[in-house]
Amino acid sequence: MVTVGKMNPGHVVLMTGALPIIQLLNESLMELIEKKPVLDNLYARMEDIYSFADSSKGVAVDDIGELVFEDVSYTFDDENTTGKISFDYRNNEKILITGENGAGKTTFLNILLGLLPAYSGNITVNGKKFEEIDLDEWRRHICLVSQDPYIFKDTVRNNILLGESGIDEAVLKEAMDKFELSDFGDRIVTRESLSGGEKQRVSLARAYVRSPKLWIFDEPSNYLDETAKQRLADFINEIRGGVIMILHDRSVIDKIEFDKEVKVVKG
Repeated sequence: MVTVGKMNPGHVVLMTGALPIIQLLNESLMELIEKKPVLDNLYARMEDIYSFADSSKGVAVDDIGELVFEDVSYTFDDENTTGKISFDYRNNEKILITGENGAGKTTFLNILLGLLPAYSGNITVNGKKFEEIDLDEWRRHICLVSQDPYIFKDTVRNNILLGESGIDEAVLKEAMDKFELSDFGDRIVTRESLSGGEKQRVSLARAYVRSPKLWIFDEPSNYLDETAKQRLADFINEIRGGVIMILHDRSVIDKIEFDKEVKVVKG
């Protein structure tokens, strides 16, 4: 069960970004046990994750008026490096990130979440170097809607709240109604009991109740039927904050009013 009152918005963003990584590491560990070079990299990634607890030191971020990526890339090992990405985001813009599989699009989102600090290139937020900002404060202003959101064995309500006690009850009800989650009531759900579309709606509701200044989406139309895709596009067009989205589905892209598109090429 999620413990009530122990989470803040920054912790929620950190957890939603880190849990899929931890899950992947756990699932891969037995398979990779005899591959020492891979394990060395695995341990380095785990050290990055464990270092997140000490992320509340640095320059405070009150708003996200400008975000700049300049030739940013990430190296996993000697043979696996992402392509480079450069773009500039201005207040409340909607930016689409596209590119071929393996170019590192999701890796760039993990960098943006502060999950992969050992990147190459330059990132600035409001003119301040990304590595110098208060990551805990930064994560309070952003929310991730991932392609495979993590679901705890708990109620849908608690999966939205994630232990955060400061969310208004009326806002929570509005989110559950908006994303068609009210019928779940107090029923316990799991990752296995929810469909892909239902898990996606939980992820959208998590972000909605926190009113982020910057929404981050990673392939949000996966597992959605055509009707749900249209509702998703309509919702994104209504968002008043900024949006950075990875998306390959042109049927959805054409429905969303993006300000710019950034293409990532394999390294």
